[in-house]
Amino acid sequence: MWRINLVFLAATCIFSACECASVVETAAGSRTARLTNIRYFQSSWAHMVDGSDLEEVEKSDTGAAGLGLTADTVVAVVVHGRESSVYSDFGNTLRFSLAQADPDLVIIMVDWSYLSYSSYQQAVATVPFIATDLREFIALLVSDGNLALSNLHLIGFDLGAHIVGIASRNAATRAIKITALDPAGAL
Repeated sequence: MWRINLVFLAATCIFSACECASVVETAAGSRTARLTNIRYFQSSWAHMVDGSDLEEVEKSDTGAAGLGLTADTVVAVVVHGRESSVYSDFGNTLRFSLAQADPDLVIIMVDWSYLSYSSYQQAVATVPFIATDLREFIALLVSDGNLALSNLHLIGFDLGAHIVGIASRNAATRAIKITALDPAGAL
């Protein structure tokens, strides 16, 4: 059965034109894959005002430290849905609304658009892997003590709603608040 899943995963990566590292076996014996082309961007009211909106954040200890978070910083992580991106109307509207409502809020936009424009079945198949990548990114933010999970709000639209739900469900520590906007119903 795992060979069928491996073939499907490889086909998903090829058809969605993503770069996919080899499938590795974890200590628990389950199979996971690392998908690239998942990017993280920082935004806030201050970023919008000074013209540096959507500053890319490297998924590393250095990138996490560069956010300048403190234990009191409130962070909203926004994940778009299928056939969308951080630059879509949804991303722009939600980012602006969040920043306007709370000028001190740090907004992290997750961009998986490179994968979201594949067929619906392929996009659904990548959801658990994107959720794993997001969970690892959040763990980086928490590990250096600069993000309190009581100040973390995950927001997802369409398939993004499933991504944030899975990311929090599978995390060692869970986000305090999750908002699912129009979660996808099929598959």
